[in-house]
Formats: sequence, C-alpha cells, structure tokens
Amino acid sequence: MIVTKSHNQYVLFPNPFDERLDLGNRWVKYSLIIPWNKLVHFYYQRMDSTMGAGTLDARIVLGAIIIKHHEDLSDEGCIEAI
Repeated sequence: MIVTKSHNQYVLFPNPFDERLDLGNRWVKYSLIIPWNKLVHFYYQRMDSTMGAGTLDARIVLGAIIIKHHEDLSDEGCIEAI
C-alpha cells in the first residue's frame, strides 16, 4: 500500500531543523540536483496501491539508498550513518 506525505506541512512546534540549511553542505547540494519527482514516480509505479503494509515516504527510502551507495556502506552501516 502506498502512503504519501505532503511536503507542504504546517510547523506546529519549533525544532532545530526549522533553521536554514547550509547550502554548502554536500547533502543539501545533492538534494537540489536530484530529480525527486521523477524518482518518486518511478518508485511508486512498482508498488501495489491496495496491498501490503504501508510504505515509508519515497524520499526517505531513496535518500537512504543514495547515502548507502555514495558512502559505500553496508545496510547496517547506512542505518548507523543516518
């Protein structure tokens, strides 16, 4: 089952991530050049929208895969890094 989240959410409680991100950070640079909408569309095309457990947001899954391969990590190493 596909579960999606709106990326236009209201902020109810302030948190440290509400601050402006450093545009020089390599992960921020990657996030600006990655075609998220195309990747998300491709990812969701391979899912059954009516069966199975709910999915994580596609951007979380794809971001984890990108980190895993970019940093040449094992699955466990990727989880620890994130």
